[in-house]
Amino acid sequence: FLATVSLELRERQALLEELVTAYNGLAGEIATRPQLASAVTTGGLWARLGQRVGLSRPPADPETYALAQRATELASSIADLEYGIKTDELMKRYFKIWLTVHIATSVVFYGLLGLHIWASLYFGFRWLA
Repeated sequence: FLATVSLELRERQALLEELVTAYNGLAGEIATRPQLASAVTTGGLWARLGQRVGLSRPPADPETYALAQRATELASSIADLEYGIKTDELMKRYFKIWLTVHIATSVVFYGLLGLHIWASLYFGFRWLA
């Protein structure tokens, strides 16, 4: 299970690097054109919510709207991946602790099993004699 989680964690981190690179490229594109930067940043949370339910309209320029939507989607994807990575790391840490406890208790129980077998043989042969 830990191997699977580690593999998924590496895959998620690689995907996160790709998304951050794409987001930085998009942010650079928006920064080079000030008219896009002002149009993309003017819509706040309430404006985006209004657009989703149809109360307000998106920006008139389709390129501006597409860039704003792409930036929002990338930011959302990055946030989701970061949360997933932190969750996987936390789960991996807890399972490593559990694995240590499990191995320690197994060693103790195997020792007790060996002691039980030895006592059974010793007292069993003594009883037969």
